[in-house]
Amino acid sequence: MGQELFLQKPNDNQHDPLNSFRLLLSEQLNQNSATIERVFNPIGDGESLLVRAYVTGPEELVFRPLFSETADNAQKSSYVLRTLPGTEVKEVLINFEAASDRYQMYFGQFHYSVSPDMTNVSHISVRPESSPFLAENFQTLFIDEPAAALAIRYLSDQQEANNLTSIIQLRKEYRDSMTDQLLVDSNGQIVNPYRLIPYDSINIKAVYFLEEYNLDNNTLVRHDLSSGSIKNYQLNTLGQAQTQEAIPESIETLETPTDTLEVQIQSSPPISQAVESSKTTQ
Repeated sequence: MGQELFLQKPNDNQHDPLNSFRLLLSEQLNQNSATIERVFNPIGDGESLLVRAYVTGPEELVFRPLFSETADNAQKSSYVLRTLPGTEVKEVLINFEAASDRYQMYFGQFHYSVSPDMTNVSHISVRPESSPFLAENFQTLFIDEPAAALAIRYLSDQQEANNLTSIIQLRKEYRDSMTDQLLVDSNGQIVNPYRLIPYDSINIKAVYFLEEYNLDNNTLVRHDLSSGSIKNYQLNTLGQAQTQEAIPESIETLETPTDTLEVQIQSSPPISQAVESSKTTQ
């Protein structure tokens, strides 16, 4: 189940679990687009971590050829993925409950104050063993695509309820914002280089999805999240998708038995650097 990926040294979280999580986040979040503060807990006793971060802004893909370079012989460094400044800010409030040994995470836009608006805020309860995974994918799970965090929690609970053994991977691909054409697959490979005209930028969007590999029957299922619900695709040996029954409920209202993100989660291998990442300071 990949649980060893999340094991930490004993007592790492016992002295100051909030500070332990803060250190992990500080290593992962871009300081130019996110802040991490220690604040009074507005919904209980003690202190909390308050994270404010910009949603990743519009992105564009540019083919910047060198000399007589063409799409046939282009080097990977000739494709530049640029992130433009974004203005939407989201907030995440992180508490720790010693009695249950759980992080309580509230995310959305609740305008932190003495009496924050918790009306449209999502919540999950997290075991400390999952904190390295959550910190590494914090920007994606809680800022850019919070539906992914809720879907992972739901799928993990379904695994436990059905006594399944699966590995869940968080994946990302890039598509043309206008035509929805796939440009960069989840392995970081340029799918159709002929679509890219030299020096002209293409506005693209990041599409997140989950891959669930069932170890019991060696099946691979893709879960799309962009529609606001979970849509399942069974993948055959050639990687071709065969649509399965979609889960009609909104991801935000999915009922789960434990409401807890367990350690039965494994992050996907880093997307290979087929495109050069160039982020503009927000």
